[in-house]
Amino acid sequence: MTKRIPLFYIFLLALVIIVIIVTAIGKSYLKDVLLEYEDSQYKYVAENFFDSNFSNGNSETLAELFASQISEYETTESFATYLSTIINNGDFTLQHSSSGLSDKEKYVVSIDNLRFAEVYISKSGDKTKHGFDTYTVSEVVFNSNLLNTYSIEVPVGYTVNINGHTADEKYALGDRIETESQSFMPEGVDGIIYTTYTFSDMCTEPNFTVFNKNNTETTVVCEDGVYRAEVVYDTKLADEYSEYVIEATKAYACYMQKDAAFGKVKGYIDPDSDFYAYVRGTPTWPVISHNGYAFEDAVVTEFYAYSDDVFSCRINLTHVLKYSGLEDYRDSIDITWYFRNVDGKYLIYDSFTH
Repeated sequence: MTKRIPLFYIFLLALVIIVIIVTAIGKSYLKDVLLEYEDSQYKYVAENFFDSNFSNGNSETLAELFASQISEYETTESFATYLSTIINNGDFTLQHSSSGLSDKEKYVVSIDNLRFAEVYISKSGDKTKHGFDTYTVSEVVFNSNLLNTYSIEVPVGYTVNINGHTADEKYALGDRIETESQSFMPEGVDGIIYTTYTFSDMCTEPNFTVFNKNNTETTVVCEDGVYRAEVVYDTKLADEYSEYVIEATKAYACYMQKDAAFGKVKGYIDPDSDFYAYVRGTPTWPVISHNGYAFEDAVVTEFYAYSDDVFSCRINLTHVLKYSGLEDYRDSIDITWYFRNVDGKYLIYDSFTH
């Protein structure tokens, strides 16, 4: 007669088998959950992004990555060239540096201990199969301290070109800078006024060209890192009034050296100006003794029109005073004259002696 296995042992064996199966399933499930949790961590997003964009040190890749953060007057090509000088075969490193005060995780990318960029990791809004948050790169910021800022002072109304592009007026960030000419202007007329254009996030020194209202290019100089556009002087005025200015200056010099009466110079001076009263009231008796005179080397420059009725110019000439038996006395004259239209004729209303 066959002996039957007690029901208790059959039940116990089945229970053991069930426990083994459930444990195996549980371990597999737990392993999947833990693996999913681990894979969802933000550090892997940061590391993968770093490996894809920084680890090989490719300047072209990085220039594309940060293209939106450089000046609109740079190109990705020039940026890539600039970045290659910074990278210079150095090694990039990634370091977590969040302060805990933000919902973003911040990583700092450095190259040979030079802070190069910051990478921000944020929750994507999506979740894994088991409900874990997923992360994404939300922002990548290039270290703006590695870029440069350049400024150029230009006369108001002039056009600035930078690297072959016309600069937008929004870059005219400086206050209006009045020059000394303003103190010589009649009411309602502006002297030469400058403003400053400032361009940040530049790679290397830009190429500036500046044009006046007549599209004439001016000279740009650079001192102590600040560029300045020189004033474009008026060649048309020079052609039309140079001889007139020389005649007026000679008449003035003759009067001041008591070689002519006031009537010789008064026709060149605005009778309603303070300058007229000054010249008329200046004593001419304390002059250098001489019995003859001549003029040499007259040069008129720096004609500038402030309005249709006001202009200035600068004249240099030598007034030679002669006295028999003595060496000639050479009086160098260097004056800027200010003229205004009085009843159709330009007359001197002020002056500045250099």
